[in-house]
Amino acid sequence: MRDIGLKTCPFCGGKANVFRCRQPDGTITYEVDCENNDCKVSACTDMYDTRKEAVAVWNTRKEKFSTGDSGFRNVLISALRYALGRRSAMPSIVTQWIMAHCDDLPQSAIQIMLHDIQEQRELGKRSNWDSLGDPCDVKTWETFEEWLKSQKEEGKCVERNEALS
Repeated sequence: MRDIGLKTCPFCGGKANVFRCRQPDGTITYEVDCENNDCKVSACTDMYDTRKEAVAVWNTRKEKFSTGDSGFRNVLISALRYALGRRSAMPSIVTQWIMAHCDDLPQSAIQIMLHDIQEQRELGKRSNWDSLGDPCDVKTWETFEEWLKSQKEEGKCVERNEALS
């Protein structure tokens, strides 16, 4: 059942639906699910007693995260490093999340991420294998690399003198 007041999926941007579910004991509950079958997260809410509760939970989210906290930046860099070279959904999940939620990355974080991607690429050249993963992963990293460069060139990144610790 479509609800006009529903926000899109916070992970893939897909449309959402409210589902009315009859439980084994006969009670009715409501949940909201992403209807995009290609969504890597398969987002959905828990079950709630009312449609209003389910929609409110689905629509509650923090739109952007502050990258001003060096601990948070370090977590993002660690997630990126974990995803590099993985042959799984992880490269797509990590890069899409960063692009969707972090439009104020410090220049130092952008430089570290660009360096890490290039270093992984060079590792593959020396080892004679594609170290960025499968062809779909390589495309993901190329797209992310271009996004990082555009953030840097467009001045969207934040210049800070804070060292990443």
